[in-house]
Amino acid sequence: MLTSFLNLVNDDWLRRADRWIEALILVFTGALLGGGLCRMRPLTASVCAAVVAVAVMLGAVSCSYFTNYWFPWLLVAGGQVPCALAWALVVPKARRSSESHGRGQDVHAQATAGEELPDIPGYKLFPSPFGEGAYGRVWLAQNPAGEWRAVKMICLANFSNDPGPYEREFNGISRYQAISGKHPSLLRVDFVSEKQAGHFYYVMELGDPLEPGWEREPSTYKPRDLASERARAQGGRLPTRECLRIGLELSDALDFLHRQGLTHRDIKPQNIIFVDGRPKLADLGLIAEIRPPDQKRTLVGTPGYMPPPPELPGTPQADIYALGVVLYVLSTGRNPAFFPEISTTLAENIEAEEFFAVNTIILKACQPDPTQRYASALEMHRALQGAQKALESGTTGKTPPAVG
Repeated sequence: MLTSFLNLVNDDWLRRADRWIEALILVFTGALLGGGLCRMRPLTASVCAAVVAVAVMLGAVSCSYFTNYWFPWLLVAGGQVPCALAWALVVPKARRSSESHGRGQDVHAQATAGEELPDIPGYKLFPSPFGEGAYGRVWLAQNPAGEWRAVKMICLANFSNDPGPYEREFNGISRYQAISGKHPSLLRVDFVSEKQAGHFYYVMELGDPLEPGWEREPSTYKPRDLASERARAQGGRLPTRECLRIGLELSDALDFLHRQGLTHRDIKPQNIIFVDGRPKLADLGLIAEIRPPDQKRTLVGTPGYMPPPPELPGTPQADIYALGVVLYVLSTGRNPAFFPEISTTLAENIEAEEFFAVNTIILKACQPDPTQRYASALEMHRALQGAQKALESGTTGKTPPAVG
């Protein structure tokens, strides 16, 4: 390269094309590289850039050797190609981020159409909701004492402006608020507002954070729930004794709720959060009064945790079925769609003997025929108590029961 350049400077045997030709070539290569690489995936663009740089170098050197014409190929290989590659890697990413942010704003605007940030005297609300449950969104808030709370707003528009289910939602949460503080495994509701301008809101205790230190940046808050516990656990399953502890807490809470004339209607891992380390039934948006069997009910819930048709949801028996499925996914690490299958790995696990004591309870709670299930959440709770005592005393059976 140095020898060629000295020959060019001394006008020995190399010569350059007209400046306008070189400028035209550089403009063409710059536009081609800048416009072409940004349309490729990062890995493809990087490979293509390297190939172009080598090709330009070899082409220019060959041109000098065979035609005596010299071209400043380093401007392309060492200047235009790296700049075009940087453009390809950085600019589209920024554009996608901008578009995503724009779409997020559009979605937020659509989702909050007719929905204003709740105005609660004495409470400081943080504008970005951290969750979205049945029929509403949830915000972080601080009460006058500086304690953290969750605020959920329910809008009539979320019910397609049908006042029937909207009124049932309000009545259900109002009844729940009166009894929510009377059981340690029910998420406490501190306050339910009046209905105003097509919406109402309620204030709840806040679940344990998934990660510490979130108070410095409230937008990072995520609640610790059973879904996150599964995600952290090896194989997606919790120890059998921990499953029993959770099942005992929740079955007792469910029995209390049913005795108050209410059903939860959407029991699943995401709706069971921890408060001070205790599992609590949360996402209260679908809680409703128990209605007669012949009365029409809304088909609500989460597939996989709802009893099989033709059974209708919204009954105490349907809640028992859902709790049984929750125990199945917690203890096996499998998705509800696999029920009642058990993985070979689990069957060979050292905890297999303990698991089969719980599996018997799961199978009865999830019987397709509701008359074959536990008659009440209290009966299921007592069965779990029996399994826990058997494990503590070491009297679990040696032969596992057949899986239904």
